[in-house]
Amino acid sequence: MSETAGSAERPTALRTAALVLLLAFSFIYSTAAVVGTYSTFNHTWDEPAHIAAGVELLDRGTYDTEPKHPPIARLAVGFGPWLLGARSEPANVGAFFSEGNRILYETGDYRQILTAARLGNLPFFLLTLLATGLLARRLFGTEVTACSVFFAATTPVLIGNASVATLDTAPVAFSLLALHCFLNWLD
Repeated sequence: MSETAGSAERPTALRTAALVLLLAFSFIYSTAAVVGTYSTFNHTWDEPAHIAAGVELLDRGTYDTEPKHPPIARLAVGFGPWLLGARSEPANVGAFFSEGNRILYETGDYRQILTAARLGNLPFFLLTLLATGLLARRLFGTEVTACSVFFAATTPVLIGNASVATLDTAPVAFSLLALHCFLNWLD
């Protein structure tokens, strides 16, 4: 009887190990895919505006540079350049594109400033993967969790948006997390 119990445990242990490996691969692969593009591509047309708004909020404590969007993602993309010495010019508050370009080109090494800004989006991407896993586990079980995280981690649209200093990744992460919290609250 112990032989039967031992053989029943092996597939479960093997399946668990495979699922853990798939989850680890998903996080590592997608993080490498996101970070790998930082030094490859120049900035997009709207990245300077988001960087300028984030640096202004960190530097001066005001949010006058294009306050149409929620500030959390802008804080994240402005934090790296701000740590590297980028500061907001009060005279450029309304001209967020030119202020962002000034930050990128005149406050240090262009690639270093841009990479630091793009790194601010990475936690939101990882939170997206985590929230996807939490929702899938809650609704469908362990096997679906690993597959869901893998599919989310390899979706080009998610990787592409997480690779630039824009505002798209944060709402995705927080929407999934809010849905998970709402389902917990309903229970």
